[in-house]
Amino acid sequence: MRNKGKWIQRMMFSYLPLFFIMISILVFIFFLSVNNIAEQENKRANEQFALQSLQLLDNEMYALNQRFLDEIYFSPETQLFFNAFYAEDISLNYALIQKLQSFVRSTSLVDSVYLYRATDGNVLSDAVMIEAQLYPDIAFVEQGEPEVAWSGYRMFQDFADTNSRAVVSSKKPYPLTGAARGTLVLNINLGALQQRFAEIGRVDLSFAYVQDAEGRWLLGNLTPQAAESLSPDVALPSGITGWTLYSGLNEHYLFGTLQLISRIWIVAGLAIILVGFAWLIYLIRRSYRPVEALASQIESYSLRKSMELRGNYDEFKFIEQALHGLLEEAQTHHLQLAESMTYKEKYLFDELLEGSPSLTAEELASILAGKGFDPASQGWRFLLVEMDHFRSFEAEYSRQDQLLLKFALTSVLKELADQHGLPLWAEWVADNQVAALIGMEADEEGRERQERETLQTFYEACLRWVQAHLSFTVTIAEGARAERIEEVYLSYDSARDIIRFKPTIGSNQWLDATRVKRMTGVGYYQLFPEVHALTESFRTGKASWREGLAAIGDSIREHQLSRKDIVHLFEYLLHKLSSELQDIAEAKGQYWSERESATMQEAIDTFDTVEELVQTTSGVLGEVFARMLEWREQHGNAALIAQAEAYIAQHYGDDALSLNGISDVFGMHPTSFSRAFKQATGEKFVDYVTRIRIEQAKRALTASDTSIQEIGQSVGYVHAVSFNRAFKKAVGLTPGDYRRQARE
Repeated sequence: MRNKGKWIQRMMFSYLPLFFIMISILVFIFFLSVNNIAEQENKRANEQFALQSLQLLDNEMYALNQRFLDEIYFSPETQLFFNAFYAEDISLNYALIQKLQSFVRSTSLVDSVYLYRATDGNVLSDAVMIEAQLYPDIAFVEQGEPEVAWSGYRMFQDFADTNSRAVVSSKKPYPLTGAARGTLVLNINLGALQQRFAEIGRVDLSFAYVQDAEGRWLLGNLTPQAAESLSPDVALPSGITGWTLYSGLNEHYLFGTLQLISRIWIVAGLAIILVGFAWLIYLIRRSYRPVEALASQIESYSLRKSMELRGNYDEFKFIEQALHGLLEEAQTHHLQLAESMTYKEKYLFDELLEGSPSLTAEELASILAGKGFDPASQGWRFLLVEMDHFRSFEAEYSRQDQLLLKFALTSVLKELADQHGLPLWAEWVADNQVAALIGMEADEEGRERQERETLQTFYEACLRWVQAHLSFTVTIAEGARAERIEEVYLSYDSARDIIRFKPTIGSNQWLDATRVKRMTGVGYYQLFPEVHALTESFRTGKASWREGLAAIGDSIREHQLSRKDIVHLFEYLLHKLSSELQDIAEAKGQYWSERESATMQEAIDTFDTVEELVQTTSGVLGEVFARMLEWREQHGNAALIAQAEAYIAQHYGDDALSLNGISDVFGMHPTSFSRAFKQATGEKFVDYVTRIRIEQAKRALTASDTSIQEIGQSVGYVHAVSFNRAFKKAVGLTPGDYRRQARE
């Protein structure tokens, strides 16, 4: 027994120290390597997160700036606003305010927009027109030209009695070249931008915040106080905004990760050593079994009992726990990489739309190959698929059902494209629009006709399937072919240009450049005379306004105006009707109110085709017209005023024609006659006579070579000065300028 113990002790003291040292070294190296790998993966994921966050922020600010230029800066209303000739044009100011309000309402990021006109020192914002010295933010305009496109942190106040708001601003002189006539300012609400930025990434993994060029806090996914105690790993300057994005791994996350690995190392290391010890002891004891057979029954029993007790020891539980923790962390890294790849693909798609791919040729080819495109493709097209009657679709379905139907649409596009041998990559670019990239084969002889037939078959199959299986229809606009992937944004631009003509061409069909008739030199403003004639007929109670409205619809279809031009034209019609009828006291609350204006504005915002818009407008105006005629018949002297209008048509050339004179002719007191005349015609007597005289003068100026003074005398103006003043006030031009312009 004593020899047995000494032998076992020698065996143990020989092997156990060496075993302990080797196992300890191996465990330490293993977990140190795991720790380094985890830290490197976290840093790489954070760098990718920071780059994507900056790109998303730059894209957001760049897109807002481009929309501001397209919709406000280069709009016809802005051009006229900075023209001193239209400085007193109230209707222009009203239309421009409406346009600014529409732009501000279109996105939650825009705080406000205002224009400063240097010629008369006035400021026009989306809420008011005011003199510059009374506008609280005029000091920002007078600071001079900015060095960067976007300002840093600043406080903005649009009224003296309102609270200041934190904004960043883009200030642009007008025009961009030459002598400045004013300034346009776009203010972005920092609170809304902060809310948008806070949704990026996971704050428990990474932090990110943005400072302006002067180091002032702008926004981030954590508070400025929390950022003071953090050390960012990445600092990325923006070439678009001039700001800097700082990002790093959350220290609490890093500490938690290291602490987890440290606990795993300790527990797993101890478990491995204990298991090794137990196994080594087991082997030593098992090698002693030949000697054990010669021992006594008591010694044998004691040894077996000891072996049973040792066999119940479970050291592998610690290893299982360690491996489980490592697998969970590996899965977390895998999900982060997958999410990063999704963002990368979406960002690449947006860059292709904008024509500025930032990836290398190898990275671009890899992603396109992953989407099923042949690297040898030598032709590319963008399709723009737009849902018809989208407002009705939104009202009919819940948000979840809308997402399901949209998913079905993109899925069927991909499936039908695969059936026709067309690789397709589709992404939603707006609530009602899907952009789809298609790769084509090399442009060889005979391929063009085959490609055209394949595309047409694919379009028709999509239209039929959607109409048969979904509760809506779509219109497909085909972009021009691009030979290089870097030029495919031109195809997307052409598709967007084509889809704008859907209201005049029709929905539930496919459109390409051959179906769009380009009418050069034709703008919506050239239909303003038809709008003026319609409003005049409507206001004076003539049923010919219906023919005028139908003629406007015919002109729109004939000239194939884009949706944007149609909206501008009908908003101008609504503005003219509102201003004309609201000037009539008896119209307020009787037959024209905010309800009619809202109904027409909703039709303008939601129409799909010109026929729908004309039909809705005709219905609204028909109800108003019926109420107007009924009111005037009940409260006016319709027959008497009709005779008065005939009398004016015969005697407008008489310079003695006056309110007192015509009142005597019809045996009424001038005050009573004036009131009855306005109720019946919607105009004051003096304004009515002036309008008749100016209309006759315009006809004479364009149809004859008679001198201006003689024409003025023929329409009741004895003095040429009076005629010139009245004509310019009504038309905006002197008689001579009007004649020259009409004959050009």
